Amino acid sequence: ANGISYHATNGYHSFWTGSGTPAEKLRIDSNGRVGLGITNPGDYFSSYNRVVMGRTNDTGGMTIVSSPTSGGYIVFADGTSGNQAYRGTIAYQHSSDSMRFSTDADSPTMVLDNAKRVGINTNGTIYGKLQVDAGSSVNADDEYYGQDFAITVRSSEGPNPNDEGTGICFVQKWYTGSTDLVRTGAIVGYKSAGNGGFGGGLIFKTQENGANPMSEKLRITSDGKVGIGTNSPQTKIQIKKAK
Repeated sequence: ANGISYHATNGYHSFWTGSGTPAEKLRIDSNGRVGLGITNPGDYFSSYNRVVMGRTNDTGGMTIVSSPTSGGYIVFADGTSGNQAYRGTIAYQHSSDSMRFSTDADSPTMVLDNAKRVGINTNGTIYGKLQVDAGSSVNADDEYYGQDFAITVRSSEGPNPNDEGTGICFVQKWYTGSTDLVRTGAIVGYKSAGNGGFGGGLIFKTQENGANPMSEKLRITSDGKVGIGTNSPQTKIQIKKAK
C-alpha cells in the first residue's frame, strides 16, 4: 500500500506511492543519503551522493520553476554567515533569458545570454560571441606564465627550439551542402630558446588547396624580425621568393 516503511535490518526509510501496485519512490538510508527514484544512493561516488535522483532505465532530470520575472538558482555554501551562504551560484534569469555563473560570492563571473553570446568577467552588454573583460589587469614583465591576459592559449608540449605550441585556428563552411567546417589558417606560437629557456615567436599558416597540411607563410621571431617565405629572417623584414 501507499505509505512509509522503516526497514530495521538495513536502517532505511522508504516511501511508496502509485495506483494498483505501489512502488518505492524515495529512500533515506541509514547515513541520511536520499535517493529519488534510486534505491542505492550510497553506492554512488561518496563526495556526490547526499542526494541521488533519476531513473536507471530512462532519462533522469530535475526542473527548477520560477516566475517569468524571477530567476532559478543553485547555490553553493560553506557556512551560514554573510556570503558564506552563497559562495557560488548557477542562476537562470527569466527576465533576460540568460544563464549566469558566479564564484567567490561575486557578481556573475560568466554569462551566457539569449543570443548565445558568452561574457567572462562581465555583467553588462556582450558584443561578440565571446567577450572576455580583463578589467584593469595587465601582464607584468615577470609574469612569464601568461597571467592577467584576457585570453591565454597554453600548450604542454614543445620545449625545444622551433617546437610549435598550440594556437588559434580559423575554420569556415566546407561547401554549400555540407555541415562540416574546415580550416583556412592558423596562428601558433613557437619556442626559439633551448630547453628550459625563455624566448619565442609567432607563426602564421594558411591552408593549401586540397587535403594537405597547413604551411607557414609568415614568421615573427623573438627579436622582432619578420620572415615571409623564410623561417629564419636576418633583417627586420625578409621576403624570400618561391622557387
